[in-house]
Amino acid sequence: MDEGPPGHPVRRPATVHSLDARRTRRNRWILAAAAAAVVPGVALGGWALGQQSAQQDQQVIAQEQQRQERLLAAPDVEVQRVQMDGGAATIFASRDRDAALLVASDFPDPGEGKQYQLWLLEDGTPVPDVTFDGGQSDVWASGDLAGVQAMAVTVEPAGGSEHPTTDPLMVADL
Repeated sequence: MDEGPPGHPVRRPATVHSLDARRTRRNRWILAAAAAAVVPGVALGGWALGQQSAQQDQQVIAQEQQRQERLLAAPDVEVQRVQMDGGAATIFASRDRDAALLVASDFPDPGEGKQYQLWLLEDGTPVPDVTFDGGQSDVWASGDLAGVQAMAVTVEPAGGSEHPTTDPLMVADL
């Protein structure tokens, strides 16, 4: 320290350094490090979810294949091919397995706000079953086949109807 007159130190102006600049630089590094740690974690999490979804899809496909194989292996399986305007259906049915599968091929688009509906005919009375869209579809009958003599398909409002609102496009005896 320089001295002025004897016994009095020389005062120099103080140099002020902004702590904000240091804090800002330090905060940027902390944020960059945090982002570098988080981004791979998010990416890895997204990848893991994608893998899990793919595995679930594969399991669903495998279960569907097993279900179809059980039906096709039934000793009493009946197979029918039914033509309709613009498409065709192949029906596989087994009372032994209490299962019926309609494989729709090239069903035309049923129209805006419409879907196809499967009906199970018990003593001539249509019992509503599942709905499906045009194109290619594998449609499993969801009802009990014990009293079912036939299956039919109609075009209905989206979501289906309690009673058919149109004439059947196809009917297949079981």
